[in-house]
Amino acid sequence: MMQKKLLATAILGMAVVSSASASSYITGNLRHNTERSTEYTFELGHTFETGTTVLVEVAGDQTGGVRSVTDTTLGIEQMLYNNDNLWLAVGYHSLSLDGSSGDRKGTGGQNRPLIKVGYNFDNGLFVSHRARAHYSTNSDVGHVQNRYDTAVGFNASDYQFKLNTIYVDQLKRNSVGRKDDAFNTEWRVTRFNIADTGIDPFFEVRHEDGGKDAAGKNNDDNFGFVFGASYAF
Repeated sequence: MMQKKLLATAILGMAVVSSASASSYITGNLRHNTERSTEYTFELGHTFETGTTVLVEVAGDQTGGVRSVTDTTLGIEQMLYNNDNLWLAVGYHSLSLDGSSGDRKGTGGQNRPLIKVGYNFDNGLFVSHRARAHYSTNSDVGHVQNRYDTAVGFNASDYQFKLNTIYVDQLKRNSVGRKDDAFNTEWRVTRFNIADTGIDPFFEVRHEDGGKDAAGKNNDDNFGFVFGASYAF
């Protein structure tokens, strides 16, 4: 079980990697935001013995209940190198909006190639980085963003503590005609294998850059409070 859990958490971006073995995982969360509606995500994935992972994620909000339209991501990731400390993976995610990869209010879906690298120190400290490009499926939009996730954390016997910083390089102007980059942060605490159930609950606080409105004034930053859990099997 532990080997499966470590491999699944690597795919989930928690920067813990073991030798390849077949494993499945499920994870989900509910996020309360200060500046927008409550949101949810749900993800299911499976890693084959070749180190190839396939995944599907659905996301939406809960304005007046769970919305009928969700955003769906289909992904594939491949572990290229892993010696239990240093690891390297590549992948491709396809984001569809409202159940279609076509245009929605000028945004369109996105094709998202990515590369991930990390290093696990023997004392429990780990670092990782993911670079992902966002290409709109709307041919009139093109290359929209580059996103860079850099994480540092520590694994104790029962807990994991992680800080993830996110920099979004906005390459195209947004809906109000501005080109605003964003810098966001996520602080997460995970409890491993609570009550010997194999379930890993977590709590996360997110700070998101509010950007600017059409007049160029700063919007209020959003704070998200996330409750979720993961399970590897």
